[in-house]
Amino acid sequence: MSWIGMPMLLRRIARLADSGGDAATIVVTTPHYLPLARRATGRSAIVYYCSDDYRSYAGWDAARMARDEAALCRIARLAIFVSEALRARAVTEYALDPAKTRVSPNASEPRFAEPSAKPAGIAALPGPIFGAAGVLN
Repeated sequence: MSWIGMPMLLRRIARLADSGGDAATIVVTTPHYLPLARRATGRSAIVYYCSDDYRSYAGWDAARMARDEAALCRIARLAIFVSEALRARAVTEYALDPAKTRVSPNASEPRFAEPSAKPAGIAALPGPIFGAAGVLN
């Protein structure tokens, strides 16, 4: 359902930016928000939070994702990546200033680093097992 919410959110934030409203910082999470970031640049600080390799998403046009992500990273005051590999690729391929990038690893708690036994309720199920909370889009 995010495909419904994203355009509405984009319009709402764009109206705020156009009205001179107080949006000191705007955090964008995919290259799809490049038009919003361009519109708000100069009035708001743009922060790009990259949580995945969007080029590898089926149906997301890898070349466009790379092009738009590069543009987004260049106008962002800060680009945050969930892995060193994503950050290093962006710094190298997009010629970013490393000082404008950070890594904030997801799943950094020690409990995620060590494999654990399957819970009793699913131990007998054949793998792989996939669990999700929230919406899959």
